[in-house]
Amino acid sequence: MQSSEYAVLAGVPLAYLGVVTYAILLASAFIPRFPGRIIALIVAVCGVMFSMWLQYAELFLIKAICPWCVASAIIMVISLGVAIGRIVKAGDLKSDAAAAP
Repeated sequence: MQSSEYAVLAGVPLAYLGVVTYAILLASAFIPRFPGRIIALIVAVCGVMFSMWLQYAELFLIKAICPWCVASAIIMVISLGVAIGRIVKAGDLKSDAAAAP
C-alpha cells in the first residue's frame, strides 16, 4: 500500500495525513466542552470513512494488506467510540423539549 498509487492523496503521503488527523484528535481532547467533542466526532467519522476506503482499496484494488492501515483503522474506530461516548456522557444529545417541564 505504501508504494502504490493510493499511498498519496493530492501529493501528500497518507502517513502525513494520518499524523495530522491523530494530532487533531489529540488536540480536541484539550478543547473544553462541546467544541472539543464535536471536533473529535467529525474527525473520527471522517477518519473511519477514509479508513473504510483504504480497506476496500487494499482488499479489492491493490490486493495487499497494509498492517499500518489496518492498525490505523482499528484505532480510528476506537476513537469514534470514544468521541460518541464523550458526547453521550456530556448529554449533548438531549433535546430541549426533553428538558422542558
